[in-house]
Amino acid sequence: MKTDDEVSKIDKVQVWIVSKNRKEVLLLKTNPSRGGFWQPVTGGVEAEDETFLEAAQRELKEETGFEEDVWDLNYSFEFEAKRHGKQCMATESVFFTLVSNHAAPLLDEKEHADFKWVRIDEALNWIKFDSNKDALLFLTRFFETNVDKN
Repeated sequence: MKTDDEVSKIDKVQVWIVSKNRKEVLLLKTNPSRGGFWQPVTGGVEAEDETFLEAAQRELKEETGFEEDVWDLNYSFEFEAKRHGKQCMATESVFFTLVSNHAAPLLDEKEHADFKWVRIDEALNWIKFDSNKDALLFLTRFFETNVDKN
C-alpha cells in the first residue's frame, strides 16, 4: 500500500445501477456530512493489486448489497483531487450493472442517507457532478448501440 507521501494518483470507480428494462437508474444520496447530493455508486481502488473491475464489484456490494455482475464501459476520465490535503490526479473508470426493476438496496449508512429510482433522462437533473452526467450520457449511448447485455 502506498504511503500518503507516495500518493500522487488516485484510482476511483463509478458504478451505474440500471433497471433491467434500461429505463431507470438508481441514485444514492450521500449523507449530509458528505455533501447530501445524489450520485451513482462511487469509490476507490483500495489495494495495489485490486483492479478497477474488482473495485467496482466491491463498491457495489459495500454500498448497496447488490452482487450482480458489473460491466466495464471502457470509459474513464481524469480530474484533480485532494487527498490528505495534497493535490493529486484521479482517474475514474465507469461501470454498470443491471438489477431487477425497483430493487431496493441495502444502504451503507456511513455513506448514504437515501436512494431513489429515476428515469435516465431525469437523472441528469438530480446528479451534481458533470463527470457523473457525462458518464450517464455515455451509458445511454452505449445502450443505444449495444442492446444485447441482459
